[in-house]
Amino acid sequence: MKRLAILGSTGVIGSKALEVVRDYPDEFKVISLASGHESEKFKEQVKEFQPKIAAVREEELGEAARQAEVDLVIVAVVGTAGITPTLAAIRARKDVALATKEVLVVAGEEVMKEAKKYKVKIIPIDSEHSAIFQSLQAGKRMRDHRQK
Repeated sequence: MKRLAILGSTGVIGSKALEVVRDYPDEFKVISLASGHESEKFKEQVKEFQPKIAAVREEELGEAARQAEVDLVIVAVVGTAGITPTLAAIRARKDVALATKEVLVVAGEEVMKEAKKYKVKIIPIDSEHSAIFQSLQAGKRMRDHRQK
């Protein structure tokens, strides 16, 4: 079972992630939820998924990402607010599913250096970034195959 922290749970990507959790309850469990603001939608998500941490302030995002039980942190918060929790997740040795391009635009060098240091995966989940990532992985497999 994958245990998740979903940062930006009320946005499009966070909501889609929760749909997957809802469809596959034996495969996923929500440990942390975070939203940029208190809303009815967020209250409903908290009630349904019963997370250990429900964060609505930016300073709580890192705590939501670092939870010991979490295996994967989905970072789908808007803009540069995703930098601190992304680094917190990495330093807590959590894999990161990243939907916020500003994290890499503004702090990419540090994020990737830390990911390498702590041996965690950064998985792009925004559609364009995921397509590029998949293309690069396919190219790597082809190169590896040719070298054999």
